[in-house]
Amino acid sequence: MTLRPIWSKVVAPCGILTYMKEQSKSTIKIAEAIAPVVSSRDIVDSLEAMIRKAHSTVVELDFSDVVFVSRSAAHEFLMLREKFSTDSVVFINTDATVASMLRTVAANRAVPKAPARAPKFERISAEELFAN
Repeated sequence: MTLRPIWSKVVAPCGILTYMKEQSKSTIKIAEAIAPVVSSRDIVDSLEAMIRKAHSTVVELDFSDVVFVSRSAAHEFLMLREKFSTDSVVFINTDATVASMLRTVAANRAVPKAPARAPKFERISAEELFAN
């Protein structure tokens, strides 16, 4: 985990450009902290403690060298991001497969499947069935 300050440009009303130390940033490399293949929701839960220990305003979850994230793990990453606010937990260096899984799960959360309709059954007698 790397801790470094972020500097932001601030322009005063008179046009003077100054730099202010705004926030601290930590980076957690998922491949090192968890594994290159993240296949379980339970494994992602361990990140919560790491994020709290970082004491940073922004925590980057670095997915470089991560080759696979399961649907349940992707859901847990998104839940973790919501728990800490989407501005304070950021996903970086996601390859195409990881980004695709995160997008798919996020889309399913935004528009969940409609509940399946229960079929309607009606009673008919055997005579009615064979009459036609």
